Amino acid sequence: TKLEAARNVVVTGLMFVPVGAMIWLRRGFWSRGAGLSAILAFSLSLAMQFGRLITPGLTPDFTDPYIAAVAAAVAFRAMPTLWKLFENEAINAARLDSNVVELARASRLFAVEVQPRLRP
Repeated sequence: TKLEAARNVVVTGLMFVPVGAMIWLRRGFWSRGAGLSAILAFSLSLAMQFGRLITPGLTPDFTDPYIAAVAAAVAFRAMPTLWKLFENEAINAARLDSNVVELARASRLFAVEVQPRLRP
C-alpha cells in the first residue's frame, strides 16, 4: 500500500542519516564529502539488499540504496546548520545557568571534572 511504501522510505532514510552525520564529523566543518557519504550509504544498502536476496523468504527492494544515498548526502549537507543550532542552544543554556562559569573556573583550580546538572 501507499502507507507501507511511505513508511519504507522514511525508515530507510532515517537508517542512513547517521552515515552522513558521521562522515561530516570525521571530515570537518564545511568540507566536501556529500558524495562520499552517498556512495558509502548506497554501498551499505546495496549489500543489505543482496543479503535479502540470498535469504529465503525475504524480498529485496533495490530502490532502497538510492533512498539511502540521498538521505546520507542530505544529512551531510544539513550538519553545519544543525551543529550551529546545537552550539547556540548549549551557549544559551550555559548563560541561563549563572553558576556554570564560576563552577568551571573553580574546577580548573582543583583539577576536578565537572558533571552537568540535569534539569527536571
